[in-house]
Amino acid sequence: MNDLEDRLRADFQRATAGVGDLIDAEAALRAGQRARSSRRIGVTVGVTAMAVVAGLVGWTVLRVVPIQGGSPSPLETISAVPSPPTTEDPMSTTFDLSTEGFGGTGPDYDSINFKITSKTSRSYFGIVTLISDGRTKRSWDFSVPFGKSWSLPWDRHLLIGAVPGRVSWLDIVNRSSKGVYSNRQVIAGVGMTAFWGYFEEADGPGRSSGFIWETVDGVVHDSSGKIAPSARIALRDRNFLIYRDEDQDRVGIKASGDGSSYSTRISDSKPADLVQGGLGRRNDDGTWEWTQYGVLPPGARDIQLELSDPGGEWGSATMNDGRVAVVANSRHRADTSDVIRSIAYSDAHGNVVTYRK
Repeated sequence: MNDLEDRLRADFQRATAGVGDLIDAEAALRAGQRARSSRRIGVTVGVTAMAVVAGLVGWTVLRVVPIQGGSPSPLETISAVPSPPTTEDPMSTTFDLSTEGFGGTGPDYDSINFKITSKTSRSYFGIVTLISDGRTKRSWDFSVPFGKSWSLPWDRHLLIGAVPGRVSWLDIVNRSSKGVYSNRQVIAGVGMTAFWGYFEEADGPGRSSGFIWETVDGVVHDSSGKIAPSARIALRDRNFLIYRDEDQDRVGIKASGDGSSYSTRISDSKPADLVQGGLGRRNDDGTWEWTQYGVLPPGARDIQLELSDPGGEWGSATMNDGRVAVVANSRHRADTSDVIRSIAYSDAHGNVVTYRK
C-alpha cells in the first residue's frame, strides 16, 4: 500500500461517512484497482489444434494391475472477484469500440449500448443500440427471462447477448477458422452481464454454438442452461480453473493473472488422450513457462505425474462430476513445451492405469 492509496482511502471514507451502509469504501477502492484489467479484450481462435502440445495426445495404455487403498486428491479453490460497474446509469452499459484495437477490418460503428427499459414478474425488457458518430445506426428490442441467457447474431460479424449474474469471464464458442474479439460489462441495476463478440470471418456468429461463462461465485455455466463441471488447482505461482462442458463440446483451462486460456473439442479427443492441451508464454527473463492440463475418469486416485522438468510442479482436484483435473507447470530456458511425460493413477476399481507419452 502506498501514500497515494492511503490518502484516497481516507478521503473516500470521509466523503461517504454520512451515507451509512450504502457504500463500502474498501470495496469501491478495490473495484477501482481492478477496473483497468476488467476491460480487456478476449481474443480467441477457432483452430483447436495447438502445435506446442500436439505431441501429448494419443497416448496408449501400458499396463493395468489391481492395487489396494488410496484416497482422492483434495479440491483446491480460489476466490472470484466481481467486475465493477462501467456506467453511471445502473440500468444501462455502453461499450466504446474505439478503444478495442481490432485487427484488420473492424465494425463500422463506434459503440454499443445495452439498456434495460422495463421488467415483469418473469422477464427483463431492453433495447440494444449501435451508435456511429454520435447517432443511432440501428437498434433492436430484446427480452430476457429471469435467470436465462440471451444472444442474437446481429449481422454477419457481430454477436450480442446477455447472461445472468456478474461474470468473471465469458468465452464465445467459436467454430470459425479466424479470431473473435469480445468484451463484457455488467448492468448493475439488474445483476446482468452484457457482452458482444466480433468475428473476423463472415457468418461467424451463425457458426457459434453458444458461450460459456463463470459467475463470481465460481460456478461455470453455459448457454444451454447447464452448469459445467469444473475444478480449481493452485500451484506455486498461479491458479488454474479446469472445466469440461459436454453440451458445448469443450474442455478448457483458465489461468489467473493474465487470464490466458485454451480449450479443445471433447469430440476431437480419443479415449487415451489424457492431456487435452496447454498454455505457453515467454517471461521477461528469457525463460519459457509451459502449462499442460488433462481430465482423468471419475474415481481416479493415487495420481502420479512424471514431468520432464525436475523443478516443475503439478496438482490435481476433483471436479463436481467426479472426474479429476490435473495441471502441470514448468519453466525452461529452451523453447520446448514438453511438460508431462507420463501419468499413473488408480481407477475406480482399484486398478493401476499408466499412460506414457
